[in-house]
Amino acid sequence: MSRSTAAIVAIALIVSTRPYAGDERGASVLDQFLTRTEPALDSYEAHRTLVGWSEGSSRRGQMDVHTTFDRAARTLRFAIVSEEGSGLVRRRGLEAVLRAEAEAVEEGRLGQSTLTAANYDITYAGATEEGLYRLAIDPRRADRFLVRGGALVTGHGDLVRVDGRLAKSPSFWTTQVDVAREYARVGGVTVLVRVQSRITTRLFGTGRFSMTYRYQTVNGRPVE
Repeated sequence: MSRSTAAIVAIALIVSTRPYAGDERGASVLDQFLTRTEPALDSYEAHRTLVGWSEGSSRRGQMDVHTTFDRAARTLRFAIVSEEGSGLVRRRGLEAVLRAEAEAVEEGRLGQSTLTAANYDITYAGATEEGLYRLAIDPRRADRFLVRGGALVTGHGDLVRVDGRLAKSPSFWTTQVDVAREYARVGGVTVLVRVQSRITTRLFGTGRFSMTYRYQTVNGRPVE
């Protein structure tokens, strides 16, 4: 798994939908999502668990790390707390994810993947059986940081999930990358809490990846 491929984690997710009552509700939900205001995620400390494995083989690796993010300083630091399993998966996959993310933070590329009208054409696509609302998201450009697929939001416009396929393959050796990202409000800020991926390559078959977050602080405040 290449470093750029490992940095873009993915898995496909199918969400059932039911017909929605007219365009008025859809317009309201979409407007609340696009105009929502909340504090920016300026800093955090979080414990992450990363797991990677190859389909059809016994190669599997796991890593627990402590991460510290500071937007103003453009830094994402991580310290490995424990690790086990395949050294190849851990070094070429899991650690590569963290290093690539740290590089993106340092280079100020966080805004390239945010779900905003600047990056996506966003339209209402119906309500789910769980009482959430589906938005269709279509990238405005072919970019390996953007996802073509859908998002789930609450009736108040809070982001719950983004899932789909990368708008552009990160490398020649990668034929397909599917991604699902789950979000939650922590300390009054919407943060990423889980990422899953499925990556298909020309030479090494299909690999899977999962990363979960447990936040200790958000914007300098302890998380209960």
